Amino acid sequence: MGTYVWCIVLAFTSEIQDENNGGTAMLNIHDKQRVITGKVRFMQLKLHAASNCNLEKDTANHITMLIPKTDAATKRKMDAAVHSAIEEGVRVRWQDTNCLTVSSPVRDGDTMTDQVYKGHWVLTVTAGPGEKPGIVDRDFQPILNPNDIYAGMYGRVSLYFAAEGLASRTGIGVYVKNIQKLDDGPDLDDGQANLEVDFIESA
Repeated sequence: MGTYVWCIVLAFTSEIQDENNGGTAMLNIHDKQRVITGKVRFMQLKLHAASNCNLEKDTANHITMLIPKTDAATKRKMDAAVHSAIEEGVRVRWQDTNCLTVSSPVRDGDTMTDQVYKGHWVLTVTAGPGEKPGIVDRDFQPILNPNDIYAGMYGRVSLYFAAEGLASRTGIGVYVKNIQKLDDGPDLDDGQANLEVDFIESA
């Protein structure tokens, strides 16, 4: 997990390439905190509607995903979103603190014990208070059968990175907005699939 030591705050304007037409788009601060990933694998996928507005106490609604380290574009966008969220925190939430330390929510799978995470960036996200993400298939049609959504499948995710906490306790929260399922994979909620992962981890 990366750590940002933030001692000098500089205002800046970013340009990103429009992925659809190759043009250049100027983004406001909230757009820069939004990321649409490349293809990821879902390791944990709990998408029940939040039971209350306190997400720290509502553990039923979260996703852990693996992002291949070969997907440099997604990593670059996530780093930019974290940077933008820190700027927002310094300006709005953390009272223009001159020097603070903020940990990145993106973890390095190569530093984790389980072999299944090797070669990936690991990110755990949640839905907003009382929200459930929209879920579509490859053709952008809503997926209504809950059995079609499971840990082990592959897809893309729309994310939003936001500053959280006060100056004495800072952090970056990551929220899932929408999910697109791309491919099936071994069901990690299934006992047999879990056995496979166990043996990979112990190899």
